[in-house]
Amino acid sequence: MVAGRVTYAVRPALIALLAAGAVVALGLAALVDGPGRFLFAVAAAGAAAEALRSALLRPTLTADADGVDVAVGVTRERHPWSAVAAVSTLQPPAAGARPRRRANAVEIDLGERLLVVPAYRLGRSCAEVVAALDALRLPAS
Repeated sequence: MVAGRVTYAVRPALIALLAAGAVVALGLAALVDGPGRFLFAVAAAGAAAEALRSALLRPTLTADADGVDVAVGVTRERHPWSAVAAVSTLQPPAAGARPRRRANAVEIDLGERLLVVPAYRLGRSCAEVVAALDALRLPAS
């Protein structure tokens, strides 16, 4: 049974790792020249941006009996359960389809839109998150 409210966020250790990666990439950019400097600078900017986003938009996902609140981009979106068609893990391709890496993410189907939240932003396994969301979305009668 799930409590009345669940929250999921990026683990603090991962935020620290992203910030450290940005510092290391910036340091490496100073040691190389030309295209390498540019690539390390882009990597540093990306890691720093994700660390900052993850630190400021905590928690990534919150759900209660009324609906779900998700950090999308640099904003938050609130959706009532009546707008959520399904919650599932990201599905692998159908048989015979082009093989690809199986992603580890939670999908929130809003009918016309699909929100995909990667597992690293949730700090828990996708199966655990989906089970908790379904317990809130589909209460036992």
